[in-house]
Amino acid sequence: MRAWEADDPAFSLVQRIVEACHANFASVVTEADADPEDVMLLEETLRLTPGERLQRMLAYVRFIEAGRAAVLKAK
Repeated sequence: MRAWEADDPAFSLVQRIVEACHANFASVVTEADADPEDVMLLEETLRLTPGERLQRMLAYVRFIEAGRAAVLKAK
């Protein structure tokens, strides 16, 4: 591992790396705007109690397991 990978590299080094990749520095360091749908889903999830979140996750796991079983059965 190079030293700059383990540490905080100098800003000028990061800038040179971005330029060497022919990338726009601003696009590398800025985040895209949050998808309103994602924000709505996150807010909805945060309103749930921990128990409700757990039940939702378990239902999702059962759904995935059923899908996998159906794919294996279809083979």
